[in-house]
Order: sequence, then C-alpha cells, then structure tokens
Amino acid sequence: MEIKKATVVYILKENRKRVLMIEGIKTYAPHYGKYNGVGGKFEPIDDENPEACATREVEEESGYTAEELNLIGKIRSTGMFPEKEFIVYYYTCEKFSGEQREDPEQGPLVWAEIGEDGLPDVPILDGDKIFFPWIMADKKFEATFYYNDREYLRHEVTFKETEIPKFDKR
Repeated sequence: MEIKKATVVYILKENRKRVLMIEGIKTYAPHYGKYNGVGGKFEPIDDENPEACATREVEEESGYTAEELNLIGKIRSTGMFPEKEFIVYYYTCEKFSGEQREDPEQGPLVWAEIGEDGLPDVPILDGDKIFFPWIMADKKFEATFYYNDREYLRHEVTFKETEIPKFDKR
C-alpha cells in the first residue's frame, strides 16, 4: 500500500471566527467540490518534514507567510482511494503576513465564517465535519479515519499532545 504524507493548515483571523478555505477543483483530489484548509503533499526530493511542507504550502496556495504554526493533529485516512493511505498533519496559523493571492490552478480562496457548531459555512467532507471542531477547540489528537471510496465510514481517535519532533523551517 502506498502512503502519501501531506499537511493542511487552517489560517485563522478575527479571534478564530474566520478561517481561510480553498475550494477543491481537481477531480482526482479527495476534496473535489468541497473546501479545505490550504496544504498539500510533502516534496519527496527534499525529504521534507511536516512543518516545512506546511510553511511552503501556505505560501504557494495563499500568498501568506506563516509566522507561527500550531500542530493540532495527525490523521491516517484509509480507504479513500484504492491502494493509497494518507497521513495528514493538521496545523492552525493565527500569525501570518503578506498579501493574499490565489493560484488559479489550486482553487479559489474564501474566508469562511465559523458557526456556533464549530464548522465553517462552506461545504466540507463528512469526515472533516467530525474533526474540524476539535481543531477549532485546540484539542490535540491522533486519529484514523476509514472511508469506502470517499464515503466516511468511521474513525478512531486519541486526544493528546501530538508527538512530532520540532523542525527548523526551510
């Protein structure tokens, strides 16, 4: 089974009342037709670590520079695609600088409002609806989410301090 590693960063503003989301426009992507935080896969040629990947992806997809990243969780997703598993590191970013810019190849950006239920006011995957409130509440977690061809089935979660070594930014 092939394992893909990636990061997702939720850029927050207005005391966590708004989150920057990107619309999935690539038909092969897990979030096609839905919204997600900015992020993407590790660069294999650089032996990239999670924080370096998150920093790079924030700049590439939003134009912003992440000044501070907070690791919130790690999810292993299985069954979304045949013969592939994803390990995704989730971060929040409340300190950022620069000017927002969209990359037309990545998808439109929107500042979504966070509702009373802890969810953004844009369409997200069913599995994301489960863990997004954990992220907004700063609950550190490690989880496995099980899918059948992009359909959410179930999950297992442990709440704790996510154990990831600290890396220098590249």
